Amino acid sequence: MNKKSQIFLAQGLLLISAHAMAQTHALPTGWSLVGNDAGNNVDAVSVFGNATSPTASSSLITTVWSWDNTNGRWNFYAPSMTAAGLSTYAGSKGYGVLSTISKGDGFWVNASGNLTLNLVPSNASSGFPIMFNGISINSVAFSTDTLGCKATVTYKNVSTAALTPFLYFDIVVDGITVRQTIFTTSKLAPGATAQESKSIADSSKFLACNAFTLQFNTSASTAN
Repeated sequence: MNKKSQIFLAQGLLLISAHAMAQTHALPTGWSLVGNDAGNNVDAVSVFGNATSPTASSSLITTVWSWDNTNGRWNFYAPSMTAAGLSTYAGSKGYGVLSTISKGDGFWVNASGNLTLNLVPSNASSGFPIMFNGISINSVAFSTDTLGCKATVTYKNVSTAALTPFLYFDIVVDGITVRQTIFTTSKLAPGATAQESKSIADSSKFLACNAFTLQFNTSASTAN
């Protein structure tokens, strides 16, 4: 357990435990530790909202935190901020941007009042934009090609420096990740938008567009 979690628990804060697939959590004022029991990844913007797309609970949520064990840092989210403001603020503090909460992961919510949080599972065709380390993933579109299904990801550099994003998506078939696919652009300039397309396959065959989902993988992705 990391230091910040130890501090929170030492203060006697509420640990929310939930049954599988419960999805709905009643949270009190203050800090709560919540587990993602939705059965799939959830998108932070869809659940918590932001300054331009608020949800019913946005005004009651001060901050949300999750620990990124891969990069050894906290991922941060604040519904009061815009997507660009969140990216700038998190970067200035050495935090990552909390864009996706993986299935089974825990996260801290600091609430200014009692609220009901509904963890709706996400897929790659909803919940945009997804903010990730200065990159705004704006859309994923699917179309049929000669090999099966083609996925096209559109994303933008919303930071103030050139970035080379490596955006990994899990290919999920019947709830099982069969492999990953990556979308990347070298030295994407500030404010520039890129659009990348890939034919989607599992280990042995190309897939029809209704046979899988794409889920953004924050642990594998980078943007430097």
